[in-house]
Amino acid sequence: PNTLLHTSILSSLNAYQAGIQGVKTKRVLKDNVKQGKAWGILPYGYCTDEEMKLMVDEEEALIVERIFKEYLAGKGGRAISSSLNEEKIPTRYNKYKDTEIRLKNKYTKKVSVKKSEDVYWVERTVMSILQNRWYIGERKYSGDTYPVPRIISDLLFNKVQDEIKKRKGKHSGISKYNYLLKGL
Repeated sequence: PNTLLHTSILSSLNAYQAGIQGVKTKRVLKDNVKQGKAWGILPYGYCTDEEMKLMVDEEEALIVERIFKEYLAGKGGRAISSSLNEEKIPTRYNKYKDTEIRLKNKYTKKVSVKKSEDVYWVERTVMSILQNRWYIGERKYSGDTYPVPRIISDLLFNKVQDEIKKRKGKHSGISKYNYLLKGL
């Protein structure tokens, strides 16, 4: 009985300590967000200074603006990503030299390793940039919205969102196959 009592008391204390540590960690992270700090891999167009304060990367911000304007001009995500690759414009991961990125296939669960220099622009990356609210100065964290430096105007962002809705379900690419009931 004594061992059981000691074990359950120690177990309860450990669970309490873990819970307190989780609350403290979440509070510190939220305070950092309130102070304008950021960590991890940031959205394209942003960087941090020595104190982890979020700021606009002017060189990348020009690419972000270009992506928005080209989409409004009629280009699709695939065409934009192809032109960025042709011009050898670096992705976010290309800047992390001599690192490896682990990618997990959600269907097969197979993990593949890719060098950061071998990452290139893809349609999905361009579309996620076009839909990211960071670019209009809104950062969501833990259910709340915090201000960040703005790259795109609200007007341009909203026009792009409307265009995305209009194009949804329409593919401008040429089909490889002629199906019997295509278009019906």
